[in-house]
Amino acid sequence: MKKSQLRQIIREEISSMVNLKDFEEMLKSHDWYYMMSDDLSVEKEGKANWEQIKEMAIELGGTPEAKELWGKYSKDMPYSNKKFPYPTS
Repeated sequence: MKKSQLRQIIREEISSMVNLKDFEEMLKSHDWYYMMSDDLSVEKEGKANWEQIKEMAIELGGTPEAKELWGKYSKDMPYSNKKFPYPTS
């Protein structure tokens, strides 16, 4: 393996770790029930955060680590006993 290939692999691993840390922070702080708020500003902020979480989940590609974080922090959907599904597209 060439040094340049090894450097690329290391960069990708570091990038993935940073993304997972950011992903975890977003999942922890997300208001999973924003859509049920009577306050429009709460709903708008929640929707924007949800879109960021979905983009990041798709970017992470459903890796076992990302799915583990999703399972740890996602909540049950309103009026259901099922968790929000992991975004795929």
